[in-house]
Amino acid sequence: MIDLKKICKRSKEGRIGKKIVFTRIRVKTLLIVPLSIIGYFTYQGSRAAIEEKVGFYSKEIVKY
Repeated sequence: MIDLKKICKRSKEGRIGKKIVFTRIRVKTLLIVPLSIIGYFTYQGSRAAIEEKVGFYSKEIVKY
């Protein structure tokens, strides 16, 4: 005989498992996007600062 309780239990576990996977993907996406944006602007700011300092020191070396 087919046990309906087991079938119902399996389908609920499957749905819960799918929800957990979907939630994990959504959470990772929500974390990656802001971190990527922050990282981009931080990188650009650091790059500009380094270029400015290297340019300044290069000019100072050329003077002497």
